[in-house]
Amino acid sequence: MSDFQNYIDVCELIGFDIDGTVIRTDEKQAVATTNFLAERGVKKQITARWVKKNIYHLNIPQRIALLEKKFGFWAGDKEKAFRSYENHLIDATRYGKVIPGTPETFEKLKRQSKTVAFITSASTEEAQKNIKLLEDAMGGERLKFPLVALEDVYDGGSRRETKPYWKPMAVAYEKAGCEPGLSSYVGDIEKDMQFVNSVNNHYGRRLCAACFVENTYRRSSLDKSIPVDFYFRNMQKMNKALRA
Repeated sequence: MSDFQNYIDVCELIGFDIDGTVIRTDEKQAVATTNFLAERGVKKQITARWVKKNIYHLNIPQRIALLEKKFGFWAGDKEKAFRSYENHLIDATRYGKVIPGTPETFEKLKRQSKTVAFITSASTEEAQKNIKLLEDAMGGERLKFPLVALEDVYDGGSRRETKPYWKPMAVAYEKAGCEPGLSSYVGDIEKDMQFVNSVNNHYGRRLCAACFVENTYRRSSLDKSIPVDFYFRNMQKMNKALRA
């Protein structure tokens, strides 16, 4: 039995990022960004490769700021621009693709009766559409896992306590109906690993294990000072590390 399965056996909660971890979304993000720019008079065809190189790891406000600087335009009111970009992401959800090995991984976790939660910085609507892609790939079965999305850590003001802040994990524990205990979080970018570090710092102990899947970036791209407990080349490798 793998070390990963041994740890999963004692986990009270297993959290999963969605974009890039469960669903490949670089093409979706390219379409959304192209449409966002076009709406503001910038005619630029954004590619998935450009997204991965320049903005994939950024949250929406950071992306908009970079786009403004890169293409020399003003996006207007920050909140309206945020909602506009988010709406373009929602509209482009159909361009997402379920990452190979993901359906099988979730099937195994279900058979093991593990408590799973989706934890994302996307809006609830965008996240639900992405989850629907996974459900369709699993034969249409509805996944009744708790979802922690943007609205759960954002009240409409200026404060967004999304990843890498610790708050989403606290909300996940609450939604899953369990006390903060041994857990893990699976993600594909450095911010996801920073999130786990933030969770552990908040609770004052190594409560959550960081699991990095190289779906988007290589492990060599990570800041070496950020602890990572488990590495997998892809979701298929993670699936193989779990008990059948």
